[in-house]
Amino acid sequence: MPLYAGGRRSIARDRSAAQLEQLRLEDAGARQGLETRLRAATVELAAAWRRIGLRAEAQAHADEALALAETAWRQGSLEQVALLDARTLARQAGLAAVEARWQYLQALVHLQRGLGVVPGPLDAQDRERLVGHVGVLPLTGTQESAP
Repeated sequence: MPLYAGGRRSIARDRSAAQLEQLRLEDAGARQGLETRLRAATVELAAAWRRIGLRAEAQAHADEALALAETAWRQGSLEQVALLDARTLARQAGLAAVEARWQYLQALVHLQRGLGVVPGPLDAQDRERLVGHVGVLPLTGTQESAP
């Protein structure tokens, strides 16, 4: 009977080794999935940050075009329809700038969740810094050009 017991031990050892290898593979898959999600969230955050600057620049140009259109309309060299179009474009550019901030905040929350950080309630000063001033990064509180 000792041969049978030894066979049982080797089968149990082989089964444990297979289970251990399976757990290693599952762990590697989970790590790779987490790394992929974190990289995607980081890329989205960087893209959203860039989008804020581009849309703010577009808003500034649209506001300048509106000011020029209003001046031309007051002088009688521009039709009212063109003035209304300039106002519409300026409002759309403003909405796009706000949307860019919103997309940045969404990307930031996705990255925080991927890192295991649960965003909590903010006091008034932090909320103003996060929402009101685009140039201030909410993670570090410093002025930077990109996240």
